[in-house]
Amino acid sequence: MRTGFEVVDIDRIEGRPEYLRMTALTYLIGAVYERLVNLTPRLARFRVLLAAELRKADAGL
Repeated sequence: MRTGFEVVDIDRIEGRPEYLRMTALTYLIGAVYERLVNLTPRLARFRVLLAAELRKADAGL
């Protein structure tokens, strides 16, 4: 804990496929993928974004 923070929670999420807006078809494929991997926790390993909740650690510990 050298940074002074402790990890409370880490979630993996898949965001909107804005990088695939080249054509309607690529965006549609990306949107289907995003919905699919966010549908169930079993597919969490295929999500690419990490959202972390950190807490300032107590200096007295």
